[in-house]
Amino acid sequence: MKFYTIFYQFIFWMTLTVLGSMTSNAQQWYINDSNKAGDIFTSAFGSENNSGLSAELPSNSITTIFSKVKKGDTVFIDTGSYPELAADGTLLIPIPQGVSVVLFSEKRFSKNNIPNGIKATAEEFYILNDKPVSREIYLKSRQ
Repeated sequence: MKFYTIFYQFIFWMTLTVLGSMTSNAQQWYINDSNKAGDIFTSAFGSENNSGLSAELPSNSITTIFSKVKKGDTVFIDTGSYPELAADGTLLIPIPQGVSVVLFSEKRFSKNNIPNGIKATAEEFYILNDKPVSREIYLKSRQ
């Protein structure tokens, strides 16, 4: 019985040691483009000369930051246009293993604004050529 108690204590302390070493070295990285409109994570323009280690000194390159991150780090990508992001907001480069990425965007991915204040159910609301249309017009276009 004493063996199990010592064994479980050993496992407990080893787990705390490993978790502690993983989280204590974790860093937060910040990325912003050259526009501050809609930004929530950063307070300055991104620059290749910035470290990216604070909201006041964000980098402007996802690729550069991804080359510096390590397991346990978090990358905050603020609203903006980046060569590594597709138009729909999908990252075009792989996320490094064990790294968390927080991506914020207020960008609408539609070319046209969808009208507000129109009450519609899923059965009544159709999109054709990036515009809302009636069911009849939608079905006619499918023939």
